[in-house]
Amino acid sequence: MSIPVSAHETKSKRTVITSEDRSVVLTQIKKDVWVHTTYTEIQGNKICANGLVLNTSKGIVLVDAAWDDILAKQLLDMIKKEFKKPVKWAIITHHKYDRIGGIQALLDQN
Repeated sequence: MSIPVSAHETKSKRTVITSEDRSVVLTQIKKDVWVHTTYTEIQGNKICANGLVLNTSKGIVLVDAAWDDILAKQLLDMIKKEFKKPVKWAIITHHKYDRIGGIQALLDQN
């Protein structure tokens, strides 16, 4: 399944890329450093979680997965589309659900 991604938006000299439903956002903070933000709803409240995407000469490094496998799959699709390369390494910083909920989507894509 292909995830539509909105056109690039520029805010304060930052590039921001969003999924069509805005549940996944990539925000460039330096040349090869991006923050990924995913959103979920908990008890009626919209909650975000952040991680990093590092674009290196040897491949993409993903720091932390998303809330769940659906969001993680959207994130991985956006990364592949934007950087034209897959995630080579993933670093999970701790065991809370906002960091590991999408771990199966990472494993599914090796």
